[in-house]
Amino acid sequence: MKPPSRRLGVLGCGWLGLPLAARLVASGREVVGTTTRPERLALLTAAGCEARLLRLGHDPVGSLAAFLDGLSALVVNVPPGRNHEVEERYRRWFVQLAEAIALSGLRRVILVSTTSVYGPTAPKRVTEQTPLCPSKAAGRAALNAERLLAEVPDLALTVLRPAGLIGPGRHPGRFLAGKTELPDGAAPVNLVHRDDVVTALVAILDGRSVSSTYLLAAPSHPLRHDFYPLAAARLGLAAPTFAKGNGGEGHVICADLAERELGLRWRFPDLLATLHDPAAW
Repeated sequence: MKPPSRRLGVLGCGWLGLPLAARLVASGREVVGTTTRPERLALLTAAGCEARLLRLGHDPVGSLAAFLDGLSALVVNVPPGRNHEVEERYRRWFVQLAEAIALSGLRRVILVSTTSVYGPTAPKRVTEQTPLCPSKAAGRAALNAERLLAEVPDLALTVLRPAGLIGPGRHPGRFLAGKTELPDGAAPVNLVHRDDVVTALVAILDGRSVSSTYLLAAPSHPLRHDFYPLAAARLGLAAPTFAKGNGGEGHVICADLAERELGLRWRFPDLLATLHDPAAW
């Protein structure tokens, strides 16, 4: 009998997907990864991946089918973006992907989604059981993508919803630098470092997941008016200011389930300490 395939796919080897693919290769996995940009193919090859040029919604279905062929599991890491057509474009992409998965025989998919599927009306503490109510186009697009893949027959789907991503090239000091009279100064910050997201994805691929959905955010949640001025100062940028009398309660993204079931050991648990850690950037 032919042994089961251990060939893994990473659809979208960008800022997050490429470090994930490299980590998997380093652990002895066979990885095939995709990019939409020809100039990045060499980066994937250098990381030890089999590199494919693939653009959802643009390339023929045959290209997608060839990529999926023989995979034991697939990580889908294709952010929706922010332009005005994001919902319809993203829907077309995931309709195509769902159809291809259904025809391919692939039975294991991990989708990187976002906590923006909860929206600003979420309660103070957000968990996997919190009702979904996205208010922005990107959040609605992400939720629709989750639902399209969940409808694929016989597919084991795990959804990972990380909070705001930080790491090399994405320092939070740039997020609000120089802005004034910002609202919600007393609201908690929900961010997570790229390395910890990669660790969570590897744990899911290793079979540690029990639930179908996980939230991911660093366990520390400093207040916006404390965190962002300090973050800007670390880069020598103008500190943002926050409006007086407009505290804003905000909400906390709770990653307790991921910690417990995936056995996460955070590399960057404390966001304020992370600002001072050169290894984070």
